[in-house]
Amino acid sequence: MNQDYYIKSFSHQQPTSEQLKRIEHIRLSYKLLLDDICKTCKDSRERNIALSNLENSLMYAVKSIVLEDK
Repeated sequence: MNQDYYIKSFSHQQPTSEQLKRIEHIRLSYKLLLDDICKTCKDSRERNIALSNLENSLMYAVKSIVLEDK
């Protein structure tokens, strides 16, 4: 990746209304997965790592939507 990508990434990006709809869809899907993990897995270090990685994954999924070319 070149420097232009990072300049865009480090700057505030206002999502479009279409992007906001897609972000909300992704967030809903992640909330369902979160609920399944919390109901299915006992509280443990491994579950906490899974939840941390879920959070990280959501962050990058949203970022991929916001940073796409408009």
